[in-house]
Parts: sequence; structure tokens; C-alpha cells
Amino acid sequence: MTSKLRIATACLSLAAGTALAAIASPAQAFNFDSGTDLGSCGVLVDNLSTPLGIANLDDTTGVSTCTTADGFVLDVEQPADGYLQGKEVNGTIGVGITSENGPTLAEIGGEVFQEILAVTVPVPNVLTELGLSFLYHNPAFGDNVKEQGLVKVSETLYGILSVTSATTAEWVVYENGVEIISKVLNGDSTATGGGYYNIKNPFADIVVSSFTLLAPESTAGDTFRQSDFALTNASVGIPEPSLVLGLGVAGASLLGLRRRKNA
Repeated sequence: MTSKLRIATACLSLAAGTALAAIASPAQAFNFDSGTDLGSCGVLVDNLSTPLGIANLDDTTGVSTCTTADGFVLDVEQPADGYLQGKEVNGTIGVGITSENGPTLAEIGGEVFQEILAVTVPVPNVLTELGLSFLYHNPAFGDNVKEQGLVKVSETLYGILSVTSATTAEWVVYENGVEIISKVLNGDSTATGGGYYNIKNPFADIVVSSFTLLAPESTAGDTFRQSDFALTNASVGIPEPSLVLGLGVAGASLLGLRRRKNA
């Protein structure tokens, strides 16, 4: 029995050490706007030289997947002819998808419109930040709607960021059709801003392994006047202190048991 306790104690010590090391490590993140930890995704924003109205598109084409330095994977989930493309508007940088999009009128490159952008996180964990850009308040850039961005974790868990004024947006999360989170965010959705909103803890303490970005349908129809937006940054957290606390409690229990056996 003593040898078994020694093995169990050693295993718990190793697990606790691993957890402590993880907690000491920085969060895993990327940011296209600041150029931080982009890995192979850096090619999407390293040459924003192709003019598109007041915006600039990166000249890289044909890349449908990339991986950031910390291991986030960005993929074009649909359409088949889509590719990732970086874009800069009024000093804000984001990444979206460029594609033919069938009959779409004046398709906007470098944004998520009728496409789906999938993001896989390095290790399933809590999403601590999510930055979305190019979300504008009509009539900026000819939009007929106050733009929205949809973020889906699953068919039953998703959040919608909706521009509510020229300087504010609302983030609402639904689980099984029930609203579970609502928060107001500040940004600049005027024609001179980047339409950027950074959502802190977008899904609270729910562990996320991946999510997709897409634009909700609207009455603006199949045109550029509907919602479209881009991804600027994301980060996932590190194991919560409660994990190590639990390991410590378990270890203390085993130690007490061992002492009683030896008494």
C-alpha cells in the first residue's frame, strides 16, 4: 500500500508542477493590428498595398489556411474558392475571406460576408479576448444596416455583436436559445474609424476548442450593403488557479492517509 501511495503522490506532484508551469506561462494570443505572434498568418498582412476605396488589401492570394505563432489555426471553411486576405481600414487591420461569392454585388474583399472563417485554438480553454473589426453604423460606407458579426462555438452556443450607434455595440451570447451574456462595448463605427470592438471573456468561463465567424443574413440582401467584418485578435486563457488548488487538496489528502498508515 505504501508503494502505491508513493506512486500516487509522485503523480500528483508531477501534475501540480505541470499545472503551475502552465499558469506561469503567458496566455496564447495573436493580433493582426499590432503584428503580434502571427506565425505563418503574418503573410496575410505584411504587404497591405492593394487599394480598395479608402482601404488597402494585402497582395497575398490563395492562402486558405495559416497557423499563428501560438498555434491558432485559421481556415476558410467555405466557400471552396475562398482565401484568407488581410485588410486595413483607417489604421485598423483585420483578416477576412475573399471569394467570388456567386451573384453578390460588389463583393468586399478581406472581410467575412457570405463566407465562414473557422478558428481552432491551440488547446481547449477559456477565450479571454476576441477582437472584431470593420463593423459600421449605417450609412457609413453605403451600408443599409447596423452591421453584425456572428461567432459560433456550436449550433447551440453562439454570440452576436451588433453595432448600436456610431460609437457603441452590444455583445449578446445565447445558449440553447436562452440569452446568457450581454455587454455593451465602445468603439468607432463611423466612416473615419476602424469599426473595431474587443470583447473581453466573450463566452465567460466556457471552455472553447474552436469557433467560426460569419455574417448574419439581413434585409440588405445579397449585396455589400449587408453586414461584413473581419478578425483582428484573439486570446485564450491559462488553467485557472482552482485547478492547482484541487491538486493541492488531493495531495494533502493522500499525505494524511499515508501518515495514518505509518502511525
